[in-house]
Amino acid sequence: LSSVAAHSELVLHTDPVLPVIDFSSFASKNDTNDYPRDIIKKLANACEHVGFFYAIGHGIPNELLQRTLSVTRQLFNLDSKIKNQYASRLFVNSPKV
Repeated sequence: LSSVAAHSELVLHTDPVLPVIDFSSFASKNDTNDYPRDIIKKLANACEHVGFFYAIGHGIPNELLQRTLSVTRQLFNLDSKIKNQYASRLFVNSPKV
């Protein structure tokens, strides 16, 4: 328990930073371009050290993003019994909602 408290102290004194990753250089046809490799490094770093990131320059239309968010909200608002019917059988040991 003391290690959890020590970790909490560390987290409380750390300024949260939301990594912003620009994916627009993936559209470049230039094979000598190092930007995609740089993006992959930034993506890995964000996932490993922060756990999330803000993506820009991805080219996904706003309408699709809004529809995806709407459907996601509908899914999370479903009753647990209904959600469990669609739960993946691959996660046999994962807890039910």
